[in-house]
Amino acid sequence: MIARLLCAAALCAAAFPAAAQDDAGPAPQARGPVLLRIEVGQTVSLGAAMGTPVTCDDGSLVERTSGPSGLALRGLKPGTTNCSLVTAAFTTVRYRVRVVEPPPAPSK
Repeated sequence: MIARLLCAAALCAAAFPAAAQDDAGPAPQARGPVLLRIEVGQTVSLGAAMGTPVTCDDGSLVERTSGPSGLALRGLKPGTTNCSLVTAAFTTVRYRVRVVEPPPAPSK
């Protein structure tokens, strides 16, 4: 009887190898945020469809707008914020957005 149970357990483990590997270790680390540096007044395309919702922790630093490639962010004032969007493939893309003052214009 015990031999039959052991045999059945071995057959299940062979038939479902992914289930047997669930305790193989920690899950792979999620990809970190994409770092964006935007100057105040600059528009940077995110390459996503214009209808894609984007959420930023501090909406006073950047605004959602359209660019030549679809969805874009425009820098409004200096600071750093986290933004994220969900693509059509249901993957979340995270951004760490740093808005900086533009460099001073060269003097003539």
